[in-house]
Amino acid sequence: MIRMIAAGLWAILVVTGTSVLAIELQLFRKDVKRAEPPPAVIETVTTNMVSVPIVNAQGVSGYVLTRFIVSYKSQQKGKGGPTIQDVVADAAFAAVYKAVAVDFEAASRADLASLTKEIAASVDRKLGAQVIVEVLIKELTFVAKQDARR
Repeated sequence: MIRMIAAGLWAILVVTGTSVLAIELQLFRKDVKRAEPPPAVIETVTTNMVSVPIVNAQGVSGYVLTRFIVSYKSQQKGKGGPTIQDVVADAAFAAVYKAVAVDFEAASRADLASLTKEIAASVDRKLGAQVIVEVLIKELTFVAKQDARR
């Protein structure tokens, strides 16, 4: 019985000793490379219709109806808060309202390019990172007040 216990203790000592020696000599060392973050996947979403009133001295003269297609890096998964569509809609409303406050009827095609750039920059500022890849205009329509549904 004592021989059995002694043999068990001897086996424990041998295994422990060889393990410690292997660790000290770094026999099981692997060249561990740091895991790189996965590349950001680019996703595309279409915003809901954004209705922006055109206000002048006489009151509301009409509405600008817009819809945008947004390509963005989807590395923000799992974070709470507003969705990308909500942030883009907010930025689009502010940018279009600012643009129509100047003079919507005198707008040119160059203004549309600056409008999409302004929306992308505004969304990136709100999210605190450069997430937006591209903003495209899907629809941009003017509806006069008398033509609007009631």
